[in-house]
Amino acid sequence: MADEAHDLLTRLTKVTFLARMGVILVGVAATPVDRRLEVLLVVLLTVIAALGLFRTETVTRVIARHPILIVVDTLLAGLVAGAAGADSLLALYALSTALLIGIYLPRWYAAMLAVVLVATFVLASLATADRPALDAVEWTVPVAMAVIVLLGSATRRLHEDTVAKWRTITMLEARSGRQSERLRLARDMHDSVAKSLHGIQIAAATLPRWIREDPERAARRSEEIAAAATHATSEARMLLEGLRESELSFAEIVQRHVEELEAGFNGTVKLEGAEDPRWDELSAAVLLQIDLILGELLENIRRHSQASQVVVAFASEPTWTIRVEDDGVGFDPARVPSTRFGLTGAHERLALLDGELSIESTPGRGTRAQATIPLCPQLENA
Repeated sequence: MADEAHDLLTRLTKVTFLARMGVILVGVAATPVDRRLEVLLVVLLTVIAALGLFRTETVTRVIARHPILIVVDTLLAGLVAGAAGADSLLALYALSTALLIGIYLPRWYAAMLAVVLVATFVLASLATADRPALDAVEWTVPVAMAVIVLLGSATRRLHEDTVAKWRTITMLEARSGRQSERLRLARDMHDSVAKSLHGIQIAAATLPRWIREDPERAARRSEEIAAAATHATSEARMLLEGLRESELSFAEIVQRHVEELEAGFNGTVKLEGAEDPRWDELSAAVLLQIDLILGELLENIRRHSQASQVVVAFASEPTWTIRVEDDGVGFDPARVPSTRFGLTGAHERLALLDGELSIESTPGRGTRAQATIPLCPQLENA
């Protein structure tokens, strides 16, 4: 059985032996001194019950491996309870055995051993009482034995069903988690590596023309293509590991993006607030998302803005804020949704961080994109 089932057996076994201890101790107090044999038997049972109570883990494993011990316990319990009589507290000793039968043994074995327990009790009672039959009151004990065996067996089956359902749920959650991870990786690959490869493709397509017209510039472009390929490899490795490059500070990550942007257009880039040390206090997972969001915003400018000046500003209060402004051609937000400009990934990443992305733009007057993330403690050192 699973660990959860073993824990249930351990708890129920402990309760069973605790009940035995209580019954036996009360039985000791109620036993007359002149009945020495019965007193010795009670003391022996007390020692056995105490051993089971204080070594429950060991007893559980031993019983699970050697069910024959339950058979021995069944015979002993039936004889003791029957000899003591249905009106004796020791009859309750047999009821704890009935519980062990139900929780440890499969249904049909439990049913057969329940018959043995009841038969042993009845025969012992008849032998000591010297009469042919039990009265109605005395029959309550064997009936209670049968009922408790059924309850123990039902508890066992219910718990096994619960464990099986939890296993199924865990398996489905694991599958769902793997699927979510695949989707995340696909999105990240699309937003970062695919972006870099697209830039390499464009640069490589113009390389033959520059080789013919300007060999010196072609050489520089070749170096840029090689550097971009190296960066794409680094991005892929970082995504597969699920971690940002630990040797880079937040300011260095921002500077890397700025240099990539400046290499792709003729404008200037102004940085504000990138040196704020609070950004380095964010968890690696959150910084990875911010890294990719910033890259997507700047790549959007490189592809669409035709800007000559770009401002990239950061603030850590009252919320984590990334603001990117350009003086490019802009667009009409009422006619062209922001997702048309390749910012779907940024919206999705910010949603994961409970953040949001706002876009303000006017045709001919540039675009202002602002990403905000709430100040949540779980974002730090996660």
